[in-house]
Amino acid sequence: MTQQKTQTDIAHELGIAKQQLYNYKKLLTLIPELQDMIEDQELKATTISFWS
Repeated sequence: MTQQKTQTDIAHELGIAKQQLYNYKKLLTLIPELQDMIEDQELKATTISFWS
């Protein structure tokens, strides 16, 4: 039986902080238009964190 990975495990494997992984996951909940704006650097992800 395979043990499920925790968010801490995944963050460690990616070399990022657990909070950063959480922030990335929050970005996935945005409407596609906002995701596109962040990807195109028309909007900063930190602005979105302010709204959440």
